[in-house]
Amino acid sequence: MSRTLRLTDATRLLTRTLRTLEQRDVPASDAYFFLIGAGISSPQVKLAHAIQQECREIAETTDDPLPADAPSSAMGGYSHWLELAFPNRVERQEYFRGLIETRPISPANFRLAHLISKGPVPRLVVTPNFDDFLARALALFGTAPIVSDHPATAERIDPERLRDIQILHVHGTYWFYDCCNLMGEISARARANAAHRTVASRLDQILDRRSPIVLGYGGWEQDVFMTSLARRLAAGGLRYSLFWFCHRVDEIAALPAFLREHDDVCFVVADAAGAVPAPPTDDDGDGDAADREGNDEGSPPGDGSAGRLDAVTVLDALIRALDLEEPELTQNPIAFFATQLRTSLLESGAVDDDVYGLRSMTARLDQMRDHWERADGAQPGVMAQLDAIETAMRRSQYAEVIEVALALDLGALSDEQLVAVRSSTLLAAALLDDNSEKELASYELVLRACAVADGRDNGDAEAATDTSTALFNKGLLLAAVDRDDEAIATFDDLCERFDGSADPELELDVVNALVSKARSLAKVKRHDEALALYDEVVTRFGDSDRFEVQLLVARALVNKAFRSGRLDRHEEALAACDALLERYGDTEDPALRRHVAGTLLNRGVQLGRLQRGTEALAMYRELLARFGDFEIEAAKALLNTGLLHERLGQRDEALAAFDELIVRYENHEDARLVRLVGRARGKRRQLED
Repeated sequence: MSRTLRLTDATRLLTRTLRTLEQRDVPASDAYFFLIGAGISSPQVKLAHAIQQECREIAETTDDPLPADAPSSAMGGYSHWLELAFPNRVERQEYFRGLIETRPISPANFRLAHLISKGPVPRLVVTPNFDDFLARALALFGTAPIVSDHPATAERIDPERLRDIQILHVHGTYWFYDCCNLMGEISARARANAAHRTVASRLDQILDRRSPIVLGYGGWEQDVFMTSLARRLAAGGLRYSLFWFCHRVDEIAALPAFLREHDDVCFVVADAAGAVPAPPTDDDGDGDAADREGNDEGSPPGDGSAGRLDAVTVLDALIRALDLEEPELTQNPIAFFATQLRTSLLESGAVDDDVYGLRSMTARLDQMRDHWERADGAQPGVMAQLDAIETAMRRSQYAEVIEVALALDLGALSDEQLVAVRSSTLLAAALLDDNSEKELASYELVLRACAVADGRDNGDAEAATDTSTALFNKGLLLAAVDRDDEAIATFDDLCERFDGSADPELELDVVNALVSKARSLAKVKRHDEALALYDEVVTRFGDSDRFEVQLLVARALVNKAFRSGRLDRHEEALAACDALLERYGDTEDPALRRHVAGTLLNRGVQLGRLQRGTEALAMYRELLARFGDFEIEAAKALLNTGLLHERLGQRDEALAAFDELIVRYENHEDARLVRLVGRARGKRRQLED
């Protein structure tokens, strides 16, 4: 059976193995390789679900008739809508080129390039991604990788070249029309005896003696990597433990059994993740769908990441644990480029070849380098501390950034230095994101630095924004560690300072603070105050034409409906649902549409609790008719429909609802849908007995 580890423990274990290999002078590529998925290129490149939604919208604008039903699996739905939107290979290639070509390199790819170029880590990377971000980041850091971006070149990737950096794109890249993105194409490439057998056989060779470090990858079961991995695990396992970093803890239950049940597999979840779910069964419990499956209270923006593990966090943890130095590019960029020119362009030494004057340019860069190094080495006091902050940021040592910043004499800093320290400290705190006393101290430091700037009366335009950001983040942190009375006071401080501000960003922070304060009030059982505060948000900001404010108003109504329902104040809950539907019921925006779908679900729940079953069933029917593309809400509506019919003694109708849920989602990979299907099967068996 697989193991599940927290990030801190997994990082310690993996780092120990890598250091042991280093001490034995065994390259890490002899033991591991990186398998990186789309999560490492986010947010610069859209993830699969966003691509699927965009392709669906494109397909629905054509005059072509659309099939009645799309496949329920993640890969099937993605492939279905992609092909409908772009039926020809070259069209799909141009679509992906448009998504990728002009986009900047993602933060996670920069960190992976840093890790690979400086650390005792594997230098072999396998990826289903179409982008070239990693190769570009490595080139920027002065390293040229060996790249296979077409199945015909897969044999160029030699797993035994242990010290060379190599990248294998198993599905090709956006540069070629025969990149692999439809389900049939992906499945064909996974077969070792197909025309593209070089990709599958090369992966089999890699896995024969190496274990993957999996990051940012969802695990589509029929693609070339998963099929090769299944063959390897079935044939005898792996020499080293497989580390599979999961974005969410509930993703584990959706992964195939050959992973979940293998002793060589370690799933890694966030340090703050909740309990690891048990493997799915046909029946995961009984109960009232109104209690268990009703719409959940939304989290305010900036507070939805608890329990999630992104690629940047993982790579930062590895960079810190391995204590890597910063890249040469950032240590002394002038010296770096002088070296690049000298080694890349002036190797021959022939004077008559230097028509561009590159020798003269290099000599000037050398003089500038020497000046840089003298100035850098002579930095006294404050300048040395500021340089230490920059160096620690580049090495992902965010706690060190905060420690150095806390030791600064803020009054001795210039206006420009104050701004730089506030910016670095806020970023370090956001990336540290551990709800620690050190993170809390960073927000206090920013507030003190802003107070110093305000005291100088020099027109620091960013001081107000930094103050508001620090107060809001401080309030969220205090709420996250159940210091809700202090959180409430912090949100009050923010509102007292900036309520009524004409600055739209400060206004947004105020609305955010009010919604977050209401959540903390509810946590400390001050329910009437919380509900009144939701009403205040709607009354004061409900007519705003700013989309960001509208989202918060919608969230206030969703939260009020949920909280009122939990307090058995069902009429108030219905009123909040009606208010949201009246304001946003016809919206076309995806985020607001999800609020509408959730509100229809919650309205059905409240009507059911008031014994208004016919009206509740109508709500679920409306949800399914209008928002069937929101799979979680639709599945809950089907389950609630079946349970309500059961309570009304309508056995056949109940069975029909459970059957529809099972047929729609039985092959789905999302753990939440797996659980709902299990409940439907369990209830169906009870009705048949």
